[in-house]
Amino acid sequence: MRTAPFNFIKIDRSFIQNSSEESDTITRATFLMAREFGCKTIAAGIEAEQQRQHLFQLGTDYLQGFYFARPMNANDLISWYNENY
Repeated sequence: MRTAPFNFIKIDRSFIQNSSEESDTITRATFLMAREFGCKTIAAGIEAEQQRQHLFQLGTDYLQGFYFARPMNANDLISWYNENY
């Protein structure tokens, strides 16, 4: 296995927003590349439950986007985290 100076490969929101077989093919290829480098994947731009389920089923390691929370400052993040976890 090859190693690289990074731990994550991010899947751009443009592939998430444009859910098609072509986007899924690129996403699956990204997963293969991440595994070859020993990295985890992050899918950006999750805005709906359907997207969350779809990317989870494809095998994304981590998800991020407005579906979970809007950007916030550090104090709000601490409060949000304490309320939700």
